[in-house]
Amino acid sequence: MHVAVLSIPSCMTVEQSQLEMLKDQGAVNNYEFSADNSLLTLYWTYLKANEEKNVSISRVVTNTGTNCIERASRAWNYYDDANTVWLE
Repeated sequence: MHVAVLSIPSCMTVEQSQLEMLKDQGAVNNYEFSADNSLLTLYWTYLKANEEKNVSISRVVTNTGTNCIERASRAWNYYDDANTVWLE
């Protein structure tokens, strides 16, 4: 299993309907939001060797004029978290 945890800036949201469409299209196998909706976790149950997945996710601005806090995103093979790739 492969996992990507995407940071959602504090002033934005991701619409669940968009994620359901990605799931229906096979772009991701599953997804979940953190309890505070600041992180979006995407799951792929199987990828072939050297296979890449490109997923485009639109974010909607919900709070204008406030500081937008964003954390780093990361991805890894679920059973090998020692090789986590961090992205800012």
